[in-house]
Amino acid sequence: MTALLAGCGSGSTADNTAAGSNSGGSSDVQATARDKLAEFKKVPTNWVGGTDAFQPGAGKAAVMGCGAAAAICTQMGDVAVEALHAMGWESGPAVDGQFSPLVEAGFIDRAVQDHLDGVVLISVNVNTIKNSVDRAVQAGLGITCVVCASGPQWKGKVIDVGPDYVQQGQMAAWEILASTGDKAKVVTFIDKQFDPPQAYGKALGDTITKNCPSCTFDPISISGANAGKPGPPEWSAYLSSHPKGTITDVVGEYDAYALTVSKTNSQAGRDEIRVGGYNGDKANLDAMIAGTPRIDFTVAYGYVYYSWTAVDVLGRLKARVPFKDGLDTQPNMLVQKDNAAELLKGNPAPWTFPAPAGDWQGAYKKLWGTA
Repeated sequence: MTALLAGCGSGSTADNTAAGSNSGGSSDVQATARDKLAEFKKVPTNWVGGTDAFQPGAGKAAVMGCGAAAAICTQMGDVAVEALHAMGWESGPAVDGQFSPLVEAGFIDRAVQDHLDGVVLISVNVNTIKNSVDRAVQAGLGITCVVCASGPQWKGKVIDVGPDYVQQGQMAAWEILASTGDKAKVVTFIDKQFDPPQAYGKALGDTITKNCPSCTFDPISISGANAGKPGPPEWSAYLSSHPKGTITDVVGEYDAYALTVSKTNSQAGRDEIRVGGYNGDKANLDAMIAGTPRIDFTVAYGYVYYSWTAVDVLGRLKARVPFKDGLDTQPNMLVQKDNAAELLKGNPAPWTFPAPAGDWQGAYKKLWGTA
């Protein structure tokens, strides 16, 4: 999903190994990496969200996803609409942002004109529509952004709810080092329209190069508009110019992207390349277990939980009720074949993203007084 942002999660503890400690070669870096994986693969417990009951009252809101080419944006837009209705607020169907700042700015302007109480954005970079967001803030529109890294300039104005992006990249890097060792030749994708992939892409590269001087790392610039196309085109071109032996691992910008990349690899007879991604999509977990198309890992995070929590925040903004700090550095979970089945159970089904234990959606409804 093109969704994704720089600078968040700088306090991550996933990368705590000094560069000089792995000078003994592949066996040392692999041993260090493998020691980390057991902790990374546990279902997180340190979630941040609403804990105190309040009265959200009646409200009206709108939801917009980054673009339909990234299916996850559409899916989580629908989830946010569901959560708004569960809170007792009105909302129409989620709007397709089309990866277009012009469309996204128009959505914000209409929300102000329609005197809405708030909006939920899914993986939208508000820095590309600054003027419209500034006007919305001045008008008192509540704005929450799911899986975004809006930046400190929007503190208190745009409330981000999402994972620790630096930790994401670090987890992906350590998974690769645990499997490939000091022979790793790693490729990933960076969409410069969005900050999250820049953040976890940089963390991936920094962790690889810091801990494995003999490894290589190559970030490919991509376009979100190409995300849903076969290949995608940027990967097809790169793959054709890099023969066997020049790539050991590729990390998709998000899981659906990784799945497309894996299918392209297979069609090109390049199944030797390990494939990872981010999100925790069911299709990728199924592929891990089945062994085809090749998916070796994903760094999963609580997308459905974030969407409900972003709605909870909108209610608290309108009711002038405080909400927790740390909403934008939520935990991640590394998933491989041996623990994929744990997420496939769903919480709730059919979603396979990690989430708090138990009926956390029911708990939110109780906090809202709508259970």
